[in-house]
Amino acid sequence: MIWRVINDLRKHDGITVFLTTHYMEEAANADHIVVIHKGNIVVHGSPSELKDKYSKDYFRVVPKDKVLLINYLDKQKEYMNSLLINITLRLRILKIHWT
Repeated sequence: MIWRVINDLRKHDGITVFLTTHYMEEAANADHIVVIHKGNIVVHGSPSELKDKYSKDYFRVVPKDKVLLINYLDKQKEYMNSLLINITLRLRILKIHWT
């Protein structure tokens, strides 16, 4: 409810909203984000600019057949980087390729 009110104020009424949060998810719809540390602005930009520069999308895969998955990923190196961590894989998607 509160997020709808904030977005209505911003978009329909043209009001500038200053919002403080510790969660990037809550700031995802902002036009501009400023990160302040100990009273100093340390970084600013749009949510997508900050995410591209400082964050990565990862997901965790726990395969039933680890060897089969590793062999498959070996053939897909053009599309993703994989890092074997114990029995699970941590993947960062570089680009999407649907077959």
